[in-house]
Amino acid sequence: MVSALGFGILRLPMLEDCKTVDEKKTIEMLRHGIDHGINYVDTARGYLGGQSERSVGKALAGGYRDRVYLATKLNLGGMKSEADFQRMFDTSRRDAGSFRQTLSTSIFCTTLPPGPGTAPSCSTGFWK
Repeated sequence: MVSALGFGILRLPMLEDCKTVDEKKTIEMLRHGIDHGINYVDTARGYLGGQSERSVGKALAGGYRDRVYLATKLNLGGMKSEADFQRMFDTSRRDAGSFRQTLSTSIFCTTLPPGPGTAPSCSTGFWK
């Protein structure tokens, strides 16, 4: 069962340059949440220039991956083919690190529309 409270990874502690995620603090925060009952982690490829997924991958090492449902989202803008989708998906899997494991029921991948009143290209039946 998914916990009532999830951990969104859109906003993370940053280093003094205000451009780089403070991975040490991020790992501590996320693991603290998991240790106290959070088991749903939500990130996206575009969050913090891709640093979000990389930070999540590092935080979920050491057995934490097995304790959470992990969601990530792909930006569908600019995708023209299945190959574009596959490339973006594979990059997200690589950066999240933990996605390298065999896909199982503990992984929950989502793709969300880019905004109100718009529909993702997958809703047109293009994707199989």
